[in-house]
Amino acid sequence: MDPSLLAAIGGVITSIGAIIVGVLTTRKNNHLDDLALAIRQRDEARENEERANERVVEVVAQLTKQDRLVLILRQYIARLSRLLIDRNIEVPVRPPEMDE
Repeated sequence: MDPSLLAAIGGVITSIGAIIVGVLTTRKNNHLDDLALAIRQRDEARENEERANERVVEVVAQLTKQDRLVLILRQYIARLSRLLIDRNIEVPVRPPEMDE
């Protein structure tokens, strides 16, 4: 065989290998970028959740005993209303003062 023909075939094989390596590297980098984006979004969501939890703790700490009693009574009224609806009994009209 002619040495220049072997060199040409070797060059073609090398260039095909370089193209394949380039495509695989690009795909790997895209996957790594997607993974990094997902991790960053997860971390931001965790930070937001932590801030929200801290805010809830602050609000609960500020509630007075009377506020807690009002919340408990509203839950009780909601459960009773739900029970009446389940039994097909008409629920009485709520006084407007309850929503103040």
